[in-house]
Amino acid sequence: MLAQPEDAGMVRIDPDTGLGVAVATDGNGRYAKLDPYAGAQLALAEAYRNVAASGARPLAVSDCLNFGSPEDPAVMWQFAEATRGLADGCLHLGTPVTGGNVSLYNQTGDTAIHPTPVVAVLGVIDDVTRRTPVAFAEEGQLLYLLGDTREEFGGSAWSQVVHDHLGGLPPKVDLDREKLLAEILVSGSRDGMIDAAHDLSDGGLVQAVAESCLRGGKGARLVVPDGLDAFTFLFSESAGRAVVAVPRSEELRFTDMCGARACRPPGSVWSTGTRWRSRASSPSRWASCAPRTRRPSRRCSPEAPSTRVTGGGGPRPGGLPGGDRCLIPARATPGSPPGPWRPCPPLTGGARPRGGARRPRHPARDRGPA
Repeated sequence: MLAQPEDAGMVRIDPDTGLGVAVATDGNGRYAKLDPYAGAQLALAEAYRNVAASGARPLAVSDCLNFGSPEDPAVMWQFAEATRGLADGCLHLGTPVTGGNVSLYNQTGDTAIHPTPVVAVLGVIDDVTRRTPVAFAEEGQLLYLLGDTREEFGGSAWSQVVHDHLGGLPPKVDLDREKLLAEILVSGSRDGMIDAAHDLSDGGLVQAVAESCLRGGKGARLVVPDGLDAFTFLFSESAGRAVVAVPRSEELRFTDMCGARACRPPGSVWSTGTRWRSRASSPSRWASCAPRTRRPSRRCSPEAPSTRVTGGGGPRPGGLPGGDRCLIPARATPGSPPGPWRPCPPLTGGARPRGGARRPRHPARDRGPA
């Protein structure tokens, strides 16, 4: 039913009911080299996210752990940390490890490979006709970015390809948000609210959108919101994110579902990040998009100022839709001072991703964790 280059492979196992299974495998040796514990969890999280993006519920895990010689204390430490990270992640997500294998002594002379835990996640979908592809195949869809984007470039594809550099720390793992993202992706697929979904990983947002556009033969033009650094917005590899295409007829239902699931105790609050209106079209006819943002809600976090939109119908100031609904908390509020920029990861030759000084972060659009 689904195969490469989809986020997960999927097959139907019951022709009468449409029951199917989906499988995705992921691993990133660059992340594990920088932090074996986090690298293993990032591989698990990405495979988990890919299965959910296809519309299936992630249920179980298998793995293939690839390392150098365990006689080297440094390699043995990498192996111990990766297995510990994978075990902790599976316990947190509730996904048992059904089996796997270990491959050691992968090295040339005294030079070992990057520690590379590869994780496979299996999921179940009740009806394969509800599967979600990655392709933006319909015109006039609305694109939503789900998740928080931070300045995270350690081990990224950009730092490797452009600067041949490996340093810094890998993206932060938040398994609570991974579970919440999976719930939204699976529910949206099951209820017909999502036409396409693609997880964000190597290359960031711009890579994911390009792949979905090429797969579906449609285009989307993204306008970077004011106050957000364009480079971070497009190329950050922050985990726990996905881009989805929602039909206009399902816009209200989808935003209501995200708003309802966002009302959780602090620490597991969901942020839908930035939203674009995108008229997908043929590759030769690019369409306009306009950024929109979400505002804080006291119901989601006691520390966040309350902003409620009441009434129905048309748009409200700031691009907020009508209706009484829970909106998304933000770390900063209008009128508060902008937060300081964090330093970029070290780059070969001292290069910066963009020339000159960066613009200050817009306080109303700081998308850090609540």
